[in-house]
Amino acid sequence: MIIASRISDRYNNRGWPSQFGWAMMVVGFSIWLGCDTHNRAAHITALILAEAGHYICTPLIVTWSANNAGSESRRAVAVPLAVSTAQAVA
Repeated sequence: MIIASRISDRYNNRGWPSQFGWAMMVVGFSIWLGCDTHNRAAHITALILAEAGHYICTPLIVTWSANNAGSESRRAVAVPLAVSTAQAVA
């Protein structure tokens, strides 16, 4: 998460690191759905990948929505909405 935040701040681009996080989540959930129900190691690996991707995406999306909201009142609505949406996806 810290590495993705540093990269996004350095290059002033939140899209690519957040897409990397989304890709990690997709891979994690694909492993979860595709593996045998008795394969515990695959399930743990899938959950670690999915949660790592989620923890990469959430701060980047919240920061992006705060930077793109216009006024302070819009920002006051956009940030909690982004946080609640990110938690609903998790």
